[in-house]
Amino acid sequence: MDQSIEVLKVDEFNDILDSSDLNFALIYDTVVALEGFSVDFPWIANVDPYGATFLNYLQVVALAEELASLNLVLEDLTVREEIDRTLEFIEDTSSGEFVKLLGISLT
Repeated sequence: MDQSIEVLKVDEFNDILDSSDLNFALIYDTVVALEGFSVDFPWIANVDPYGATFLNYLQVVALAEELASLNLVLEDLTVREEIDRTLEFIEDTSSGEFVKLLGISLT
């Protein structure tokens, strides 16, 4: 994988509140390989893989629902484990907090 999408929690000033060792690129790459992905998983499909995507606490709920749905249909245990870890990291996002998905090219 020549890309990384870091998963962070930030405040309204973009100050980091919490960081993780997650790489959302594994999930993103899996989704965009699926037929009809932009209709079935619009929140995941609209993540900018090479820039910053910010989700407020209400949007995080929609992302979490998509991740949970995706987890039900995937057979790849590595991706499913990354989804579980991502859900655990984002689940307590509250008002005034944002999930930041920061895409970085590693090449």
